Amino acid sequence: MTEHEIPAEPAGSGSILFPAVLLALVVSAWNLILAATGLYTSPLLGAIVLVIELAGLALILVRTARRGYDYRRQVLVGLGVFFVVGAGAFASGLISWTVLASDYLDVITPSYRSSLERAGGMGAAEIEQRVEEFREYSTPMRQSFVAFSGTLVRGLLFSLVLAMMIRSRSAPEVSLLRNEGES
Repeated sequence: MTEHEIPAEPAGSGSILFPAVLLALVVSAWNLILAATGLYTSPLLGAIVLVIELAGLALILVRTARRGYDYRRQVLVGLGVFFVVGAGAFASGLISWTVLASDYLDVITPSYRSSLERAGGMGAAEIEQRVEEFREYSTPMRQSFVAFSGTLVRGLLFSLVLAMMIRSRSAPEVSLLRNEGES
């Protein structure tokens, strides 16, 4: 075995569902903690979820590489994992914005208004109109759907890149496009 080769793991050695659900629970718990403590306004603390997602997905994709999954199948697994994580983000978003941080919109509206004012080129009436449109659009259901769909897109992008990186570390033992045993 070379230095970069990923050791083989038997094909029937466990489901990917448990790690996916575990990752969804960790991400959802982090989101709920941010909402409950009022720290959801911190971009740095919000970005920690990206690190959690990347680390969890990397561990899962290494596991699938050990099982001999091809690149396409690894990307599909990653997308499936992030569908589960996205469902958790949707649910925790609804709880966050309706129960834990129901004043969310009141907290972020002033910063949105000041960003419009700093951008310039708009009168006071236009700024107020945009703020009102922002408030109408930003319902808990829409925010939660945005969290779900953003998680899916992130999952696809993360999966495409991580699967390629993991596979390149073990090349040529693991083919990029198909399983070793396939023709």
